[in-house]
Amino acid sequence: MIVDEKIYENYYVFDKFRNLKLTEPNITCHVDGTDIILSTDVPAFGVFVDTENDVSLSDNFLNMIPDEKYTLKCSKEPGDIKIFDISNLILRM
Repeated sequence: MIVDEKIYENYYVFDKFRNLKLTEPNITCHVDGTDIILSTDVPAFGVFVDTENDVSLSDNFLNMIPDEKYTLKCSKEPGDIKIFDISNLILRM
């Protein structure tokens, strides 16, 4: 959907995330100065970036589509980075 020249994506899932058979994504990450650049091989939901340094991020908690690059702007160098997504957080039985 486009509103005021901004593109908004909407995702609808047909069950609770914990009931979905999600494929664990391979999220790649590299830092270029104060930018964090992410991409994924399969859809990734609820992607959260945790940085070593206390920084402000331009975005966090992303839904990512494959082969798309996502650039997060940081207020300063982020240091070490950890990436989490909803597939990491779902309890598996």
